[in-house]
Amino acid sequence: MKFTINSKDFKATVERASVCLNIKSQFVNQRSVYMSANSETGIVTFSATNLEQVVNIFVKANVSESGKALAEYNIFKRMLNIPGNVTIRTEGKKIIATNKKKTGECCVADWDVDPSYYLVSETAIDENGISTVNKDEFVSVLENLSKFTSERDAKPANKGIYFNTFDTDIVALDGYRMAIYNIDKWIINNDVKIIVPAVVAKQMKKIITKNNDMISLYADKKYFCVTSDDFTFKTRLIEGEYFNYHNAIPSYMPEFSNRINADDVIPICKEYKEICSGSKYAKIPMGLYFTDDKMYTGIFSADYATVDTIELSDYVKPKQEFIIGVNPGFYMESMQLFKTEKLSPVCKYYSQLSPIVMSDGNYTILTLPTSLENTSIDKIKKLIA
Repeated sequence: MKFTINSKDFKATVERASVCLNIKSQFVNQRSVYMSANSETGIVTFSATNLEQVVNIFVKANVSESGKALAEYNIFKRMLNIPGNVTIRTEGKKIIATNKKKTGECCVADWDVDPSYYLVSETAIDENGISTVNKDEFVSVLENLSKFTSERDAKPANKGIYFNTFDTDIVALDGYRMAIYNIDKWIINNDVKIIVPAVVAKQMKKIITKNNDMISLYADKKYFCVTSDDFTFKTRLIEGEYFNYHNAIPSYMPEFSNRINADDVIPICKEYKEICSGSKYAKIPMGLYFTDDKMYTGIFSADYATVDTIELSDYVKPKQEFIIGVNPGFYMESMQLFKTEKLSPVCKYYSQLSPIVMSDGNYTILTLPTSLENTSIDKIKKLIA
């Protein structure tokens, strides 16, 4: 194998391929980058796997000799900083990188699985296309929804993002809150109900480049694939049934609603979250108190209290005084999503035990209420006065 490539392209390509590596694995193929050069096409494929996911990055190069090699990433990455045009070649059990002034070499790693595992079946992909979407929208949606998943939840489905194209929804939840993104504007070629690992959001952000305006999505019973002109990515799906999220959305009329400016709420939530992070107030929720004309937010305990006032728009007033508790961190993350999307969400309140439903544009977020022990409306009124 022998090819010449620009050092910047070389470094960027290897780093993109390495996003799914398991560097601490005892198996060499899971912590190594597989290179395959084709002199007929002038394409070099850089691949990596952790046996749950596979990524292939395709880059044009001056390929003088076809061949393949596996390089352990922690050693191989030291050769990525050689400047200028770099020639990569194999000599026996060595991989050598040089620009005539500087040379680096490392040993070829012996793989313990068939290297064809790194290659995605194009036939399988073509038969199971879901949709072709804008890469910026896709990355933004995955990144936003991944914040509403749980890394430690005992339920595997809560660690993933649910694609339900039958109902044109993409959903994420962690047992305390839920986010739904509506994809009714997408052109759906095949309907699927699949659970994609949330970690894919971070990987896609690193794999997809500025040149990938559109990407294609594919799926079968076990795998989810994302492809473009210069990469393919395949991940194993999370198995199991997903929560019936439709039942979590209240079907009856809300008591009242209002529109909130995220910029007004986020600083207050951040302050409350910092207060609650202390051991003394770790479990104190944030109270939302509504009167005829305003919304008040506050933290109340036996020996500490603070209240802030927030102006509301599109305010449908409650029939009577209403107070509900929320986790300040969760509430802030919900508002940050709407701020990122430059949306002012409409918040609907049903009861002190029902989830708060926030929606505007394409996103709908449900946040479960929290018990407001040691709190009374009389105490709040006193602080307001």
